[in-house]
Amino acid sequence: MGRVVKYTDELIYTNSTGSDIAAGDVVTFNSGALAGVAICPIAAGQSGSVYLSGVWELPTGSTFTCTQGAAAYWDATGGKVIATVASGSTAPQIGVFAETLAASRGAVQIVLNVAAITKTGA
Repeated sequence: MGRVVKYTDELIYTNSTGSDIAAGDVVTFNSGALAGVAICPIAAGQSGSVYLSGVWELPTGSTFTCTQGAAAYWDATGGKVIATVASGSTAPQIGVFAETLAASRGAVQIVLNVAAITKTGA
């Protein structure tokens, strides 16, 4: 029988990136299987807390549009949210868009760690 071990939306993250992580930075676990946002700075080689849920405003590129409820992906190289993954590249889904944007404003709200649902009809 299962039991609650820890009822929270934060986990401890050990920073093995070789660089410091700033508060508010996106971090991914297990090659992007899970994403979080750093609560406070996490020095290289140290551990710190990251939030795993909530609605977060995260950076985008200068030419960016999205649809509310669609999958949001993380471009770790560019340090930004993207709406589509280019052919031949990879980017983990980190949530869904909490809003629709017809033009970029430099940031977008996403719901962290929520998967977009694909519906199939009969």
